[in-house]
Amino acid sequence: MHQPVSSTVRPQWVLIKALLLFAAANLLFAFLVPDPAELLIFRQARRFPPIWQPALSGQGRLGFQRFLTADIDLLFKSHVISSRPKAQDEYRVVLIGDSSTWGVILKPEDTLEARINALHLRTCTGQRVVVYNLGYPFTSGVKDLLLMAEVMKYEPDLIVWPFTLLGFTAERQEIDIINRNPARARALVEKYHLPLSNAKVLSADTPPAFWQRTLLGQRQKLSLAAKLNLSRIASLALGTDEIRDYADRRKICLQKAGEGLQFLEISPPAELSQYANLDYLQIAQEIAGETPVLYVNQPICVQPSATGARYNLHYPRWAYDQYRAALNAQASEHHFYYLDLWNLLPPTEFTNTVFHRTPAGEQMMAETLAEHILIISCRQR
Repeated sequence: MHQPVSSTVRPQWVLIKALLLFAAANLLFAFLVPDPAELLIFRQARRFPPIWQPALSGQGRLGFQRFLTADIDLLFKSHVISSRPKAQDEYRVVLIGDSSTWGVILKPEDTLEARINALHLRTCTGQRVVVYNLGYPFTSGVKDLLLMAEVMKYEPDLIVWPFTLLGFTAERQEIDIINRNPARARALVEKYHLPLSNAKVLSADTPPAFWQRTLLGQRQKLSLAAKLNLSRIASLALGTDEIRDYADRRKICLQKAGEGLQFLEISPPAELSQYANLDYLQIAQEIAGETPVLYVNQPICVQPSATGARYNLHYPRWAYDQYRAALNAQASEHHFYYLDLWNLLPPTEFTNTVFHRTPAGEQMMAETLAEHILIISCRQR
């Protein structure tokens, strides 16, 4: 009779083999897939595409929440600006800024970028003016400078930067996209002396470069890339990346502004330096180099106020007027291209915030910017 062959499983050898396979997989991934952004299938987004994922509402109902990744590489690789080389007859205009630039509650065809492109502008030399929407939904000057530094890789001929007072305040340094890109933020501090007080960013450790390229080091980026691919499929199926409608969200400017004088817990009289830092403007021009920057103080909604103490729920009159005066002084001193469009739009052309515009509001702003884009382009001949 044949005796059964007994085999003994040695757990330690199984563990060692598993660890070796895992290490080999990480090494192969580091060499074969150096950047998970290359795994993105869709790279034609007109604006940074949102990620959709299931979420429970406050009432326990299953729905979806939407967010934009804070990974700058993934943002740009998913955008149309990275998918094709700059044409010889293209005058490339880049819009940066916040949710107003991105176009919250607006379909892509109704955003500022789309409205300017629909004008089919030509420069004095016959170049096609092509505008790209690189707005990112959150008001922050530091965030805009991070994106501007990345934008320079794509050879813009003009950068248009709409902003508002809130973006220059210290509290707007503490946002996710800045916290998740500490190396980029510190590079701006070192090269351009960016006044950054975000301790989390300044003290963050940077993992070794090789570790960042491994499967384990890139696991979060891989997850985001997969979610972006799935979300783009959903957006293409829906025909839009914005399913909300602005039509029933136009009541913000009917609300009263209040009569309080405080701005971010600061009471007048106060110097501008106590609540905002406009040094970002000069740093933007240093980042842009020879590329001109059109600075735009973007429109705000003026809400009803019995005493006129406030323009709206965000801005008391004293602080906002002081900010505008400082902007004008800086623009004059440094010879900036600057537009103060704070009161360009009537209250009817705002949607769910005192900054977000209706399609008609976008059209009015587009026509104003188009005139100055052409003026600047002709001066570059």
